[in-house]
Amino acid sequence: MKNAKPLPPPINLMAGTAGHIDHGKTRMVKLFTGCETDTLSEEKERGMSINLGFAPCPLGRGKRIGLVDVPGHEDFIRNMVAGVTGIDIVLLTVAADDGIMPQTVEHFNITHLLGVKKGIALITKSDLVPPERIEEVRADLVNFFKGTFMEDCQIIPFSAETADGIGLLRKELDKVVDETKRRKTEGVFRLPVERAFSAEGFGTIMTGIASSGKLSIRDEVEILPVGQKGVVRKLQVFGLDQEEGYAGQCLAVNVGGVDRKVVERGFVLATAGYFKGESFIHARLNVLRDASAPIKNRTPIRFHTGTSEAFGKVLLLEKDRLEPGQNGLVQFELESPVITEPGDHYIVRLQNPVVTVGGGRVIGYSPRRMKRLKSWINEALQGEETAVDEKKSRASFEIHRSGKDGLEKKELSIKATLTPKQTDEVIEELTGEGKIHTLPGDRIIVSSDSLESYKDELLAKLDELHKADPTRIGFTAVNLRKQTGVRTELTNAALAILLEEKKIALENERYRLASFEVKLDDSLSGMASELESLYLERDFKTPRPEELPTLVKGSPADIEKMLRKLVESGILIRTTPQILFHRDNVELARRKTVAYIEENGELESFEFKNIIGSSRKYAIPLLDHFDATGVTRRGHQNKRYLKK
Repeated sequence: MKNAKPLPPPINLMAGTAGHIDHGKTRMVKLFTGCETDTLSEEKERGMSINLGFAPCPLGRGKRIGLVDVPGHEDFIRNMVAGVTGIDIVLLTVAADDGIMPQTVEHFNITHLLGVKKGIALITKSDLVPPERIEEVRADLVNFFKGTFMEDCQIIPFSAETADGIGLLRKELDKVVDETKRRKTEGVFRLPVERAFSAEGFGTIMTGIASSGKLSIRDEVEILPVGQKGVVRKLQVFGLDQEEGYAGQCLAVNVGGVDRKVVERGFVLATAGYFKGESFIHARLNVLRDASAPIKNRTPIRFHTGTSEAFGKVLLLEKDRLEPGQNGLVQFELESPVITEPGDHYIVRLQNPVVTVGGGRVIGYSPRRMKRLKSWINEALQGEETAVDEKKSRASFEIHRSGKDGLEKKELSIKATLTPKQTDEVIEELTGEGKIHTLPGDRIIVSSDSLESYKDELLAKLDELHKADPTRIGFTAVNLRKQTGVRTELTNAALAILLEEKKIALENERYRLASFEVKLDDSLSGMASELESLYLERDFKTPRPEELPTLVKGSPADIEKMLRKLVESGILIRTTPQILFHRDNVELARRKTVAYIEENGELESFEFKNIIGSSRKYAIPLLDHFDATGVTRRGHQNKRYLKK
């Protein structure tokens, strides 16, 4: 990592070459930038690019962008795809003597499928042919570009021998750069590794074009899919030491604590904790119009994204075949995991013959193979597909997909690939739009739709419970949560809103529909009154459950219902499943207990039975009740003290 002449960091955009072998890509780059991008001895011997070459590209007014030179030979398409994945502008070269060739078509298709939006065409070797041949090639290109992103692009005759066209190229590229949307630099950092090597005194160095976010010295990063973590020690942008690097720039990153032997092209250097390897990826596949044959279900393919290549099969989810020019939802079942995120572009090539047949954008991931030809699955994927373009949309989708479970902030950050700051900003925006609701405690976020749906579910559940047992005055929040199987936070939030909306009522910590009233027939009403009087009279030696049918007229089932009603109403207090006291007697015992401890400083548990005139069987449960309700606290040897 040698220091270069100090220059301002380049604009975070990358241009890249594309075109058939020996159509002058590398010579054009050298003339244009002054950089020799063929650095391997084999490249020099064979006179052809094999690996990717990177160079700073000077423009007008002191501006610089990056330029990547890709190999043109069909044997090195994987290298070509790895380079083009990171570019924003393509410089498509077509030799004047050859015209449009097979690799011209494949390279152009690849740039189109990878979402490149701007381009310039160069008719190279213009010094070797007469003017009429240049016009013939120009006409072919105009026809070739119809209906594509390069339909209105500038077509420039160019000669690396005479430098003819260099000025026009520089002027046009400067203009295109001004028209091209800059890469977003906020967010989670990710860099597909193009090359990794060791340098004496530095350790492991990884290079590539950053696809998202910002990286700073001392940031913790992770090498994926192996999961090895390290810290950024040094950072360069085109040989210039920098404190920060951004999406759309070619970076060399020196990472401490990472073993060079575990890193290879296709890996990803990223902010730690956000990504993991995925083997089941769902996407929309666009089949090229000039594909030689349809794509059938389970066709063996090569899946390219970032700098990675993985072998696998394509599973067609909507139909049994995709004809040339068609598109459809698919799932890729890959033999090795790749690192990607929703919205990334990808390329698909057949395994035999090895040709590019299509590509598209990643929608998301699955833990396993999906069922084919299921409308509900395809509808869900279409919904997910609408959220890939914008982080707020992705966050909203993930929250909505989580349903009543909701998401914690950290979960949302990872699923939507947002920094903590971005997560807070997105939550604030979506809350302001009324799309989400943060539950009490500021930990769980649910969609407003899920909250409304759960409110309706609670109302329906209460109605069901009231009908099942009209003698009960209501149900606790814990009981309702268990009945519906959702988070405590969501139950509490929904109940609070329903109370505010006056759709439910709360009595003695039990919820009921606002319209509901307990209605007892005369026999049950009389039984309840009789039980209340019985427990009040018995003080602290209350009847055992098995005694009640002989003391009160009625069936055991009805007696239990009325006991439960009295407990829920707060008239009786249940200290154990078998022992209940009247609330007036409990209050009397509480006053006696407080007075005794205030006078004596403490209360021995054996003394309590004498204070209330009962036995240990009844005294200990009541004393435990005072501990639980904050009247007393238990100390050494079960002594009781007033709770402060």
